[in-house]
Amino acid sequence: MTGQTNPATEESLAELTAEVLDIDPEALKNWGEHAADWTATHVLTLDTAIEVGIIITAIVAGFLIDKISSAKLAQIINRLHAPHIVKRVLQKIRKSLAPVSIFILLSLCLTIAPSLVPDIRLELVDAVTRLTAAWIVIRLVVQIVHNPTMRNVIAFITWSIAALSIFGFLDNTVEALHATSLTIGDFQLTALTVVKCLIATMIMVYIASSISRTVERRLINIPGMTSGSRLLIGKIVRIVLTILAVMIGLTMAGINLSALAVFSGAVGIGVGLGLQRGVSNLFTGMMLLMDRTIQPGDVIELPTGGVGTVKQMGSRCTEVITLDRRSYLIPNEELVTQPVINWSRGGRESLVSVVFGVDYSHNPHQIITLAKATTEGHSRILQFPEPSCLFTGFGDNSLDFQLNFWIADPENGTAGIKSDILLALWDVFDEHNIKIPYPHREVFIHNKS
Repeated sequence: MTGQTNPATEESLAELTAEVLDIDPEALKNWGEHAADWTATHVLTLDTAIEVGIIITAIVAGFLIDKISSAKLAQIINRLHAPHIVKRVLQKIRKSLAPVSIFILLSLCLTIAPSLVPDIRLELVDAVTRLTAAWIVIRLVVQIVHNPTMRNVIAFITWSIAALSIFGFLDNTVEALHATSLTIGDFQLTALTVVKCLIATMIMVYIASSISRTVERRLINIPGMTSGSRLLIGKIVRIVLTILAVMIGLTMAGINLSALAVFSGAVGIGVGLGLQRGVSNLFTGMMLLMDRTIQPGDVIELPTGGVGTVKQMGSRCTEVITLDRRSYLIPNEELVTQPVINWSRGGRESLVSVVFGVDYSHNPHQIITLAKATTEGHSRILQFPEPSCLFTGFGDNSLDFQLNFWIADPENGTAGIKSDILLALWDVFDEHNIKIPYPHREVFIHNKS
């Protein structure tokens, strides 16, 4: 058994591959021969090996320079007496010290090497130098984008286009993407159109998001506007700008929106059915903000019985922080379809009641006076409206009373202040020898003998 390959087997394999790919076998064979000749002529040469060695040496030296000098340059920049924006630009350049060093070293090589070795080929070194320069410029320019993910995506896409252009593959890539298409009726969708659509839409959505964030920050500085109104206007601006951004992105990519009317209608129905609850929560949240029944900062009693403060109202749910610092995410739809007690509706003041009883041997008038005195001087209890104590009835074992008072901070809960008042009642009753009854039963045993 030998390691040689049968020529007939190679020919049949090439024909099979060409048949599967729907390519002319002779053209495929010629392409393979041309690729092999090009590789032997341009890649597997001594000049290419020298260029690769120069490039690797420059890269290693660039990263060594960055490792040695970066910390020292940071200290020097911080000590400079210069405007903040100048220091910020210098710090950005410092963070790109490795590619800058590589670019300088390769540029020096392109300048000096031809004078030392006249016949040397440096096409690959020149291409890598231009790629490095493009990377440095792109990374500095995209610093205006605040979102790190978006900044990296823009940098990668721009640098990829620059790389294709430097190596001369950009036109061929565009033609290949344009040739790959999908026909839907009279509408032809090419791969180039999809790429342009994604890039244009991504950029426009980011611009719309930045504008909406700027509008929301400006709304905060408007006096007299409630937090609910700011949130409502911010949501409307964000939704409108996002829709416009998507439409503008599609138009910039060369897509005729009227050609997608039927397709988008079918997709819209499917998405609408799948996101029915999500859309319901979105518009329910906007309704709550419009009628101002619930706003950020309100103290509400949840359907489960807990009490918490509305922290923020999102497009899907409302976040409520309870007294034990737990965050509850309540779908907006439930705040409309289920009973919710808003303690802040109509004012922040909330009524708190404490129920207690005393022995029948005591004077109710005295009890009312003593009970009202326990609310005086407490930091959380309002003196207007004035606290009151009501004689509510004759119980089985006690005279029953209800002490009522108002507080202005219901978001801090009522358990603590009820405890304070009950302790105050205990102290004042103990001081005046007032008995607090407890249920008891008398059992009589009759002897029938």
